[in-house]
Amino acid sequence: MSDDEVLARERFVDSFGAAFHEAGIPPMSSRVFAYLLVVDREKVSARELAEGLGASAAAVSGAVNYLIGVGMIERAPGTRGDRQHYYRLFPGDIWTAILLRRLPLVERWYESMRAGIADLGHEPQAGSPLYESALYFEFMRQETPAIMERWKAYRDAHLGDQG
Repeated sequence: MSDDEVLARERFVDSFGAAFHEAGIPPMSSRVFAYLLVVDREKVSARELAEGLGASAAAVSGAVNYLIGVGMIERAPGTRGDRQHYYRLFPGDIWTAILLRRLPLVERWYESMRAGIADLGHEPQAGSPLYESALYFEFMRQETPAIMERWKAYRDAHLGDQG
């Protein structure tokens, strides 16, 4: 890899990592995820992550554990006898995989809000944060399958057999 490519990778990791951090992902986890997006390999070892990010093994370990815990990456098998830990993005359509892993959480939030509305005896009304939140998650539950179908068609139209 040329020096220019290394610098471009570092700029991307810093830029996307910062944007992801602004969305609430811890800084090192953001950088690890950005690195996995841009590295051109199916899986990356913990050692390679640490070297590529200029980070400690402990920082990488915490970051990958967070990303696995929130369903954004997964452990990847090594070769037999290999003691390295490997990580990867979900194979195929990463963003759909991440979103689909979040849907049970949306369902739990929705059910909890509906139960709260019923228990508290709230009447549906505009301006009620609880009621509007329940409406939002009800909408997301109903619309996400159609959005996913439209996304697949859009992706296929742009990537064809490459996707």
